[in-house]
Amino acid sequence: MAKLSLVKGTTSYRAYIFVQDSSVTTGAGLTGLAFGTANLVASYVRPGAARQAITLITQTATGAYSSGGFVEVDSANMPGVYRVDIPDAALATGVDAVVVMLKGAANMVPVVLEVELTAINNQVASNGGLTNLDVAVSSRSTYAGGAVASVTAAVTVGTNNDKTGYALSGAGVSAVQLGLSTVTTAQVNAEVVDALSVDTYAEPSAVPVATASLAAKIGWLMALARNKLTQTSATQTLRNNGDSSDIATAAVSDDGTTFTRNGWS
Repeated sequence: MAKLSLVKGTTSYRAYIFVQDSSVTTGAGLTGLAFGTANLVASYVRPGAARQAITLITQTATGAYSSGGFVEVDSANMPGVYRVDIPDAALATGVDAVVVMLKGAANMVPVVLEVELTAINNQVASNGGLTNLDVAVSSRSTYAGGAVASVTAAVTVGTNNDKTGYALSGAGVSAVQLGLSTVTTAQVNAEVVDALSVDTYAEPSAVPVATASLAAKIGWLMALARNKLTQTSATQTLRNNGDSSDIATAAVSDDGTTFTRNGWS
């Protein structure tokens, strides 16, 4: 299942999907689909609501957004890649996610796109979409003299943008050092043991990235070793613990000499 993250209420969004050809074992993309292809069905569902049909209409690869627009991007150079103009109603505020699915055409492996609908826009460079983070922080990366003078009275940081002339006193530094020095090896060891033998971690819901945390990577190995695996001539599928949905799929092929399992996605 492909995944995407968008801000709630995003409008005029043009998504790109990959449609695999089920008639071959190479994992190749299926070409030639169009908005009116026989039995091609597009839908979306929001948590707690009923499935909604997406009426597919004609579109061009570079055309302006049009709800339900569907077009093949480039059959020669990007076989299997299609553009889908997602209806604004699917991405409206009110829920945290939406699932879009296309299926039904001949030789088409169904495509599922899960969209996380977030409250922040992580594409905003100044504050990461967090409205309460003062953008002016970046202008205070250095201070006069490289230090802040001592503070002798209460300071409301939210109304004091100029930090010039403040310093952490020797007593304050000593207090910090004292607090750190009281941490024992036994306490550190107890926390590590707790993390390894007491804390629990949910199974993965998707393939961890190459730079994922150690916990995420161990969880992925556990799922591969413990959960149900199914395989057709073209696809290997890893199911979740409850066998109620897929965690990931991988295209497989066998040319009579070499069996190949492609990367999980």
